[in-house]
Amino acid sequence: MDSVELLLDREGEQRVLADWHLLQRAGLPSLADHRSPSNAPHVTLVTAPVIGAGMDAALAEAATQALPLPLLFEGLLVFNGRRGLVLSRHVLCGPRLVAFQSSVHGLLAGAADPLPLSEPGCWIPHITLARGLSRPQLAAAVQLLEAGRTTGEATVLRRWDGARKIQRLLPPP
Repeated sequence: MDSVELLLDREGEQRVLADWHLLQRAGLPSLADHRSPSNAPHVTLVTAPVIGAGMDAALAEAATQALPLPLLFEGLLVFNGRRGLVLSRHVLCGPRLVAFQSSVHGLLAGAADPLPLSEPGCWIPHITLARGLSRPQLAAAVQLLEAGRTTGEATVLRRWDGARKIQRLLPPP
């Protein structure tokens, strides 16, 4: 599965990494356990079976016009996952974020066949903290994490090629 994602500024990334490490130190599932060099806090904008490199120029142009993008994190979200529960930080839908996600989806709609959960109006912006949680682990994780409000910025757009495990920063640095 491929995706187009927003990466965070240093401050926002450090806040999420602190959550990951807090969960890890408590012996709970955490994305800190995922050791891939491409593993970074991010907000997925669109997911599709294949997003080809032919889309990079259009995505880079959209990123150049929209970024940096202010983000507001508030509260926690829980999703059902394939192997347990998924705990995430909720990213509130500000007008610029909604417009940018819709724009990226529109760029990809004809070429990449985005998944239904990526459709504007269905998309729920979030930053994943942990996957594969049991209900007791979820309760422990929620008690550990503060659900308050904090801010960050999306500063980089990334296209993730899931089959080849390659990330492309757009526009390239």
